[in-house]
Amino acid sequence: MTMRTPEGQPYIPDVVDLIVQRYQFKQYPTTFEEFSSEPIQFGMGKWNGVDIMNLSSFSDGISVESITTTEILDTFMDDLLSALEDRFNLKLVPLSTNGKFYESNLVVEMGESIQKKLEFIETINSKISKQQSEYGAGDYEYDFAALTTAPDPTVYSGKKPIPFSIVRRANLPFDDNAWYSTAPLKTKDHIELLEGLEIIMS
Repeated sequence: MTMRTPEGQPYIPDVVDLIVQRYQFKQYPTTFEEFSSEPIQFGMGKWNGVDIMNLSSFSDGISVESITTTEILDTFMDDLLSALEDRFNLKLVPLSTNGKFYESNLVVEMGESIQKKLEFIETINSKISKQQSEYGAGDYEYDFAALTTAPDPTVYSGKKPIPFSIVRRANLPFDDNAWYSTAPLKTKDHIELLEGLEIIMS
């Protein structure tokens, strides 16, 4: 995403001041080095009562982080871009790379076993358990613990979506069926994907 204005680049401290005042950021650039560095970063702001943990401005895009849904962050970005256009006449330059990259992270409880349809996993688990016992290391029962998928990094250049993954939450018994999932999706689409996965594996 690239933004331009016919009048030329606006005075960066004025842009920073608008963002700080509008979203009440407590951390923001104040020195020449911070104004001229990349990214220009803001921290601990607020949008409609939601904490905006981090806002970073790069030469080719904007990144925003918060413990909320991606849908709320979409409205935040819409408001930010609208405010920049109204105040400084900054507008998006039409580019093929103007799409949005999402990252959503969810803590979920899945069904009792999401490996029932992965029979080859049970074969692997049995083999490893048997070998551990023969090594004298003890009797260990293995279970499905993680799944990940990603775009081939050798095929796509430039910025790429993050991998999708679902892994058991650390330091919790497997019987809790607690999982942590990361996906390059909006929150609602991420939830729908996991619900579908649970149905398939049940």
